[in-house]
Amino acid sequence: MRPFAAAVTALCITGCATLALHEFDQRYGKPDPTRYDVAAKPEAGMSYRKDIQPIVERRCVVCHACYDGPCQLKLTAWGGIARGTSKAPVYDAARLSEAPTTRLFLDAQLPSQWWERGFSPVLNNRTATPETNLAASVLYRSLQLKREHPLPTTPVLSKGFDLSLGRESTCPRIDEYESLAREQPLAGMPYGLPGLNEREFTTIQRWIAAGAPYEGDPPLSPAVQEQIRTWEIFLNGESNKERLMSRYLYEHLYLGTLYFESDTERRPLRLIRSAVAPGKPAVPVATRRPYDDPGVARVYYRLVPERETIVAKTHMPYELGAARMAKYRGWFLDPAYTVTA
Repeated sequence: MRPFAAAVTALCITGCATLALHEFDQRYGKPDPTRYDVAAKPEAGMSYRKDIQPIVERRCVVCHACYDGPCQLKLTAWGGIARGTSKAPVYDAARLSEAPTTRLFLDAQLPSQWWERGFSPVLNNRTATPETNLAASVLYRSLQLKREHPLPTTPVLSKGFDLSLGRESTCPRIDEYESLAREQPLAGMPYGLPGLNEREFTTIQRWIAAGAPYEGDPPLSPAVQEQIRTWEIFLNGESNKERLMSRYLYEHLYLGTLYFESDTERRPLRLIRSAVAPGKPAVPVATRRPYDDPGVARVYYRLVPERETIVAKTHMPYELGAARMAKYRGWFLDPAYTVTA
């Protein structure tokens, strides 16, 4: 065991009982709400995209990819890890009114904004030391719990593992985690599956201890940027006919994963409504439905990089190219009709 990991284990053995929040503050420092609003840069030899993301995609995304994943913890992007968890269920048949939407990268942009909406961090947002980064991280503690209590080797799991669709999620905050670990020692992650191997675990352990750094999204190639510019010009014409066409297209494509036919890298994109015109960073317009009043005088249709891991259950690929644009012109713009409003 590495020295800082041994120190964390000692801390937990001697005093990680369920703590009131003020006691937790005394032990690990008060939380910093903006800790992850700007990601720390990785140290030399460390990369989120090359080292961490492949492990998360291989071992975690199978459960934590959908909008209603356990505890709303989306592990499909660094932003989802930084956002953390929510105790609120996405689907609740007993409620009588609409629940607030919690779509990653749409309904809020920064971890601090999500925490204002009731989410809880799974990374340490307190005193920034390697030891505290581990001891005060729900993500690390859940992986460590699996190492301390490995998956049983029996052919069939016992009834102690609740894998039903209707199971209740516990979603503990860090000050609640030790209580959960005592009561449910087999609740370590990945739940109901074998734990991470030694290389996977030590890689993620080192990353969390370093403050969960992230180098940012990969840049778009010049060729893709040029195609985005071409399509955004097409989608943001000034006439009522053009604007009606673009609204129709958006309402059919907003859930799709879009690709340019000539892009050999197959970089996935999304079509969004933005409050800011092309030429400047897009500002998403967040509405419950794609046809709801955007609340701004004019929306602009923007193509932005897909920031989450692509998974089969939500992947609806759609190709854009010159032939597609010509079809749209022929269907919507060339016919002689007038749009008055």
